[in-house]
Amino acid sequence: MEDAYLFIITSKFSYKKKEIERSPKWVYIVDTGLANVLGFKFTKKYGKIIENAVAIELYRRRAINPRIKIYYWKDYYQREVDFILKEGIEVKELIQVCYDTEIYETKKEK
Repeated sequence: MEDAYLFIITSKFSYKKKEIERSPKWVYIVDTGLANVLGFKFTKKYGKIIENAVAIELYRRRAINPRIKIYYWKDYYQREVDFILKEGIEVKELIQVCYDTEIYETKKEK
């Protein structure tokens, strides 16, 4: 499905290749409209929809610059960063996607 450009699969960031391979993957769908038509219920949470849109844009940019690698990060306390952009061995950018920063769950520290 990834080779057919239906899904985008993102791995957890680590400097250890074995940990990257073993970690759970995050999956984004390229065409959310098609998913809804076929009966896959794409989430009603706007934050997830926006995160999916950001993933699509980041992977579009990676097509222009193939040196960019895209990951997510999550620690033992379940704190996370939605996207980590790495070029070569250097982490270039951290991106946290949020629909509404006024929601208590967004501001709450874990």
